[in-house]
Order: sequence, then C-alpha cells, then structure tokens
Amino acid sequence: MTVRKVIRYSLLLPVAFMLFVIAMTVREDGPDYIAVISLSAFGFMVWLLGLFIGVIISVIAQKPYREHWYYIAGQVIVIGGVIYLILNNIYEARRHQKNYGNIESNHSFVDLDNRHTSEDEPVKKAFRKLESSFENPNAFHITKYNSYWGDTLRDMRLDSVFLVYFTYTVDKKELFSKVSVLEDTARIEILHGDARTDPEYLRIMEDWNNMKLEQLESIRESLKDLPDSTRRQLQDTIRKLLKE
Repeated sequence: MTVRKVIRYSLLLPVAFMLFVIAMTVREDGPDYIAVISLSAFGFMVWLLGLFIGVIISVIAQKPYREHWYYIAGQVIVIGGVIYLILNNIYEARRHQKNYGNIESNHSFVDLDNRHTSEDEPVKKAFRKLESSFENPNAFHITKYNSYWGDTLRDMRLDSVFLVYFTYTVDKKELFSKVSVLEDTARIEILHGDARTDPEYLRIMEDWNNMKLEQLESIRESLKDLPDSTRRQLQDTIRKLLKE
C-alpha cells in the first residue's frame, strides 16, 4: 500500500465522523449546523494531526519502504489518544456524579448556593439541618419539598413556626422528613418517615394538592373574564410552563 492510498483511506475517518455527527444532531427543523461544522472541523484536525505525526516518524526513521506504516501509526496514535480522552472524561463525569451528583442537585433544588435571596432562608436552614443528619450527604436525593407557617406554643404564648416537609429517595426508597424552623433554630421533628404510609405526610400532601387545585380553579375563573385572544395566550403560556 502506498502512502497516497493510506492518506486517501484515512480521510474516510473524518468524513464518516461528519456523517455520524449529522445523523446524531438531526432535529425536526434539520441538523444542528453549528455542531456539525464544529465537530467536523475537529475530526479533520485530528486527521491532520495524525498525518503530521506520520511525517515526523518518517523523517526520524528514514525507511521509505515502511513509510506507509508510519502514516498509519500516526493516525492510530491520534485516534487512540482521542478515544482515551473521551473515555476518561466519561469516567470522571460518572465518578463525579456518583460522589457529588445528589449534593449538587439538592443544593440547586433548594437554591442553597444563591446568596442574593433571603425569602427562602427558613427552607435553607431546614435543609442544612436535614443534610447534617446524613453521614454521607450524597446518599439522598430530594424530589420535592412543601413548606408552610404553623402555630406553636412557646413560653405559654402562641408563636409561629415554619414547617418544611422534605421528600427524598434513599436507595430507591421514598422517604420524608419534617423540619421545623423557629427563629434561627431548625429542629428535625420526623426523620426518614415512609412517604407511602405515614398518615401525617399523606394528609399534608392531600391538603397541598387540594390547595393547588383550588388555585388552578381560581385562575380558570379569572380567565373567563378576559378577552378570548388574551385568554388563549395565557392558557398557552401556562401549558408551556407546566410541560417544563
């Protein structure tokens, strides 16, 4: 096999990669051309780098009868390096997800790392208290939380307490915890209750769902008084928000 044939056949790799990218990025309105151009350019750069390495090996070895093997070796070295980097990035991403995925998801869910908002501070305090009860904070994954103000007796007088019901999964089991926040103090009232059978939790969730249904009904009644065009526009907006 001649060097020219090696170069010609190796060019099939970036072409095949470009076709693969087009097939993977096809959407309803056509392929994502930015992704196609960027990744195709990357494929051709990899191919050119393989040729460059082949030239360097040929110059160093100075054995013309083996020159085509040097160009093949250049392509193999570069493609092998790219595959190694891709697999290593996948491994690191999965390892990071395994060790920190739930932590990052939980913090984002309660907006814990946003220092510019204070209206949800009781929720954040309650979450910190719940998180501190786990030896491994990555062991649980929050799926939702419900919060409201309740009444409590303190020093023989009526006071307001902020209650948060966190629903989360641990080893695929759905659990909940109830955390109260009174002034600056958070306290766990119920830890790792069964979200499927606990009467208090089921009652709270039922009340919460009924409240949401009442709010939706109120919105629906309000929409009846609006012009048809405005009503349809708001309904479309609400449907999009619900889908998101």
